[in-house]
Parts: sequence; C-alpha cells; structure tokens
Amino acid sequence: MQSARLIMLKRINVLAVFLFGLGTLVNGQTINSPYSRYGLGDILPAQNILNRGMGGIGTAYADYQSINFRNPASYGVLQTVTLDFGVEVDNLTIRSTNPVNKFSNSSPIISYINIGLPLAIRKKKVWGLVFGLRPMTRINYKILRSERLNGGGLNDSVATLFEGNGGIQQAYVGTGVRIGRFTAGVNVGYVFGSKDYNTRRIFLNDTVAYYKANYETKTNINGLLLNAGAQYIAQLNKTMFLRLGVQGNWQQTLRGSRNVKRETFDYDANSASFKIDSVFSSAEEKGDIIMPASYSFGAVLEKSGKFLVGIDYTASKWSDYKFYNETDQVQDSWELHL
Repeated sequence: MQSARLIMLKRINVLAVFLFGLGTLVNGQTINSPYSRYGLGDILPAQNILNRGMGGIGTAYADYQSINFRNPASYGVLQTVTLDFGVEVDNLTIRSTNPVNKFSNSSPIISYINIGLPLAIRKKKVWGLVFGLRPMTRINYKILRSERLNGGGLNDSVATLFEGNGGIQQAYVGTGVRIGRFTAGVNVGYVFGSKDYNTRRIFLNDTVAYYKANYETKTNINGLLLNAGAQYIAQLNKTMFLRLGVQGNWQQTLRGSRNVKRETFDYDANSASFKIDSVFSSAEEKGDIIMPASYSFGAVLEKSGKFLVGIDYTASKWSDYKFYNETDQVQDSWELHL
C-alpha cells in the first residue's frame, strides 16, 4: 500500500511539473505575425506530431497506441491507455521592400495534450474515448507605422501602433468505435478564447498639442464545435492494407461578447497609459461568429512492417466566415498532403 501511494505521489508531482510547464509556454507565446490580424488569427495545425512527421496526413490514418484527433474515427482502434502531448517552436521572418528590412522571432507553442482510453477491446469491436485540449488559432502582432498626413488642413507626422493578441482554444471529448472493418467517431468541443485589437495614434507636432487616440475592441468567444469522421480498411492481401477516411464539420455558430472603447489618453512618467476622456464605449455587445464548414478525404496504403503511403485533401470555406455579421479579408482554402 505504501509503495502504491509513493507511485501515485510521483505521478501527481510529474503532472504538476508538466502543467506548470504548459502555463509557462502559454505565457511565452510572443511571435509577431501581421497575418493573425485576419479572421480568428493564424490557424494552427490540426494534426499530432506523428502525423505532421508524415507530411500532415491524418484523415485515413489510425494507430492502436497514438491519438489522431484529426479524425475521431481513429479512436475506434485505440488499445492502450495513452497520454500524448506536443510542443513546437515556431520561427517567423518578415521582410519589407520599402524600406528594405527584415524581422525574425521565435516562440514556443503548445500543440495539444490528449488522453486516450480504450473502453472495449474485442476481436470485431473496439471502442475508444479521448479527452483533449489544443489551441486552434493564435493572434499576436505589434506593428508601428510612421507617416505624414497632408490635406484637410493637416501637415503633421503621425505614429500609429497596431497591436493584437488572443486566439481560440478547444477542450474536447471524442469517441470512436470499430465494428468489423468500419470505424466511426465524433468530437464534441467547447471553444473559448478572445480577440483583442488595439490601435493607438499619436500626432508628432511641435506647436499644436493633439490628444492621443486609442481605439480598442475586445471580444470574448465561446461555443460548441462538432466534427465527425469515418474510416474503412480493406485487406488487399496478407500484409497489404488500404484505409480510406473522411472527416469534417458543417458551418457552426459561436457566441461573442464585445467591449468597445474609443478614447483619448496620455502617458505618465512611468510610460503607463491613462485615459483622459471617453469618446465612445459599449460593453457586453452580443453577436455571432460564423465558423465555416471544412472537410477532408484521405487514403493510406500500408504494408505491415515495411512502408506506409498516404494522401490527404482538405478544404475550408472561409468565404462564409462572419464576425458580428461582417466579412473579413479571408478566402476559401485547400491543402494537399502526401
């Protein structure tokens, strides 16, 4: 009994250190990406590390000891209790042509954490359950633009700081079952996060004192997302298998709560900003965020212990995306993985 308690305490200590590390990595995400201004931010990969190492295929892939959250149908082949987590480091380089300049930075990113549990293992039926947490998008940019405004009685230099942060995460539970050669599964995810955009403008004038302007919009986002998938495996001969897969989600609606500020401000002696006057403000504006439909098809040809070849095609209809009934500069996308 004492030995069992010691083992349990060690596991709890390891988990505490792991969770502390996750929190440190979340706070350390400092990559500067101007493209994250659009839509809900930069879209993060939807494959685990194993699948990314195979070119990003995942729709038709399944493994008895790894968690392929790309297609929940794969949970129907789980046969071991599995803890799977991924951490990566992103490096981004931005170049400008006028003036010629280059900026590079890196940031650690938590890719996912998953726990898989086989609930039933029989010859012709396998049932698996998965709990997971992963970031879906990331917003992080900070850009300073200097320009000169001429016209309308103005002839002044202006500095504008564009800044944004946030992103959405998904906590989900999924289940998959295999009956014979056919597997099917579904993920039910709770999406939560924020989208915080801030623009500050300062007039640089020696004779006229202009107020500094702050435009800030912060939206908290939450809602449910469902996606489902299916796989079928055909045995071509004693060692050769062909697995076909499909997965996707239909267009779904998330809920938003938005706070808007339009104000004048200044900086104190410690360079901290403080409000002078509020020009406009609104709180807790409710609205909808339309998440577009997406789907993927895939096939995997495998010879046991020899080789595996797979292909995936993914498409997302981002032209249907809307944020508070407004469109954005995003478009339909497709990917091909081999």
